[in-house]
Parts: sequence; C-alpha cells; structure tokens
Amino acid sequence: MKGDRRGTVIVEVNVCGPVGCGKSAICGEIEIALRAIGVKVSWPDGDDEKRLTHADWQSALDLYDPTVVIREIIQKPNQTPTNPIPGTAGK
Repeated sequence: MKGDRRGTVIVEVNVCGPVGCGKSAICGEIEIALRAIGVKVSWPDGDDEKRLTHADWQSALDLYDPTVVIREIIQKPNQTPTNPIPGTAGK
C-alpha cells in the first residue's frame, strides 16, 4: 500500500487481560519483534513500562506464563484507531 493516497496505514494491536497477567511483557515483545522486521511501532505509555521493568520482559513471561489469543478484526471504513501513531492523526 506504499504510495497510495490514503496516507499512513495503521494496524492497531490491543493487548487485553487482568492486572498482573503479562500484558506489558507481551507488548514489549511485540514491539521488539515488529521493529526487528522493519515495521514502525508506536506504543503509547511504553516508555513508562520499560522504566518500571527495565524492559526485562522474559522474567515476567516466565512468571505469568501467558497464552496469547490472536484475533483479526476488520476496521470499518472511516473508523480511526484508538491510539494512532503520533503525527498521523487525520491522514
């Protein structure tokens, strides 16, 4: 879709679960994996989580042993993501 007239294409990933289940660790690993393959990633509040945990996601994953369920949801036309990448709102 590069170069099309719609502007920035955003795929929103939501990580949901109860307190203390490893959500931040999963978010951190998703961020690392996507950046490793060259995908632009925005994680609002991610810096706070990284400072709090020193970005040591593996110990949290070992502790909580979460199972991740991936769901694909089609976004309705003209619906904007809840947390757009900074600087891309309205594009």
